[in-house]
Amino acid sequence: MNNPENNSEFFENHEAEVVEKKADQSAQLKEQLARMSADFENYKKRTEKDKQLWFTLSKGEVVGKILPFFDELELTFNAMEKELGAESVFVTGVALVMKNMITTLHNIGVEEIKCDIFDPEVHEALSSISVEGKASGKIINIVRRGFKIGEKVIRPAQVVIAA
Repeated sequence: MNNPENNSEFFENHEAEVVEKKADQSAQLKEQLARMSADFENYKKRTEKDKQLWFTLSKGEVVGKILPFFDELELTFNAMEKELGAESVFVTGVALVMKNMITTLHNIGVEEIKCDIFDPEVHEALSSISVEGKASGKIINIVRRGFKIGEKVIRPAQVVIAA
């Protein structure tokens, strides 16, 4: 019938099963927690990266809207320098404003695109002409400056290249 020795074995076996189940559940929960923690860290990194991307794109859009004013200021400077001379107070004032604009753009991460050898990723060729002594693809004139933020081109440089 009811043997105390059998009951003791039954409880010991049952207790061992319960402990084993709890240990398995604990291991599963630890693994699940580790995965969730890793997922959350990845989410934080991804949202930070997205935030930086949107910030850069927004900055590029604003700078792109300001650049035509810089172009007009540069044209004004060139015309005034030709008409009034480099020593004119007006020419000096416009030069100072242009220098401050370039410094401010640089401070917010905007860089002027270098113009030496033509690169279709950052330059827009308006024309090509044969120039003796100049290698094909060499930029010989910058029509309009180009700018970028990091690797993102805000506006390509418009150039004339040697053919």
